[in-house]
Amino acid sequence: MFMKDNEFQIPKIQWKFHIKSPSIRPDNPKSICLSELYVKTLTKHLNELTYTASTAGISFHVGATPTGLFFILFQILFLFF
Repeated sequence: MFMKDNEFQIPKIQWKFHIKSPSIRPDNPKSICLSELYVKTLTKHLNELTYTASTAGISFHVGATPTGLFFILFQILFLFF
């Protein structure tokens, strides 16, 4: 998704991905628990790798759903006065 900021002329970006997995089932507590553990481990690892991108205003969010995982990449606008 791309939307131009009319006030500051800065593009806003947001990408969303949903990865469906047959291994993650809402009726299986073990698969839900393992998916949450995977998300926490992945987030910790990605935080270390994306530190320089975060200083430029690019951020992400990873989470689990009943049918898989989702990943959102977005830009945070910094306003300097």
